[in-house]
Amino acid sequence: MQAVHKVINSSINPSYKYLKRLKDILHLPNDLEKDIDDKKSLLSILEKGSTDNYVITEDNYKKMVLLVYRIKANVPVIIMGETGCGKTSLIKILYQILNNGEELGEIININPAITDKQITEKMREKNEIAKSDKYKNKELWVFFDEINTCLSLSLLTEIFINRTFNGEKLEDNIRLIGACNPYR
Repeated sequence: MQAVHKVINSSINPSYKYLKRLKDILHLPNDLEKDIDDKKSLLSILEKGSTDNYVITEDNYKKMVLLVYRIKANVPVIIMGETGCGKTSLIKILYQILNNGEELGEIININPAITDKQITEKMREKNEIAKSDKYKNKELWVFFDEINTCLSLSLLTEIFINRTFNGEKLEDNIRLIGACNPYR
């Protein structure tokens, strides 16, 4: 009976086969279909996540695998794509899949009015959060959305490449991800 249930799920939900592959590749402890103890099922994370019924396509699956490997290796990640193509949603759902449905660690929305001082203050906050007990043995993902819209690219470069901000060192458990739109 269970095999029939899985066949039905894989034919109805296109994300099912990619979730199964993600579970195998990334050694995720979550069951695909059932919430067990304190672990949410991977399907329930997709269905009830903040991204409203996110569908994992073959393209998104490949991006997720490549992103996870880079993030785990502490390599800064910059995702480029047109406005509305799903860059932010991809990062949010990937974080939820890896962290039992928990919302994305920290988002810093960049805009043309943001200053170096504001980014530095936000990074100090993120450093303090990364030191907290909640992230003692976990990674804190810091997601910079729309990084190419401000005049602080030199500070953002320092953060992503040197892992410092105005000379202050980032905590070792902070993982950096950025999203930008292509230049015209």
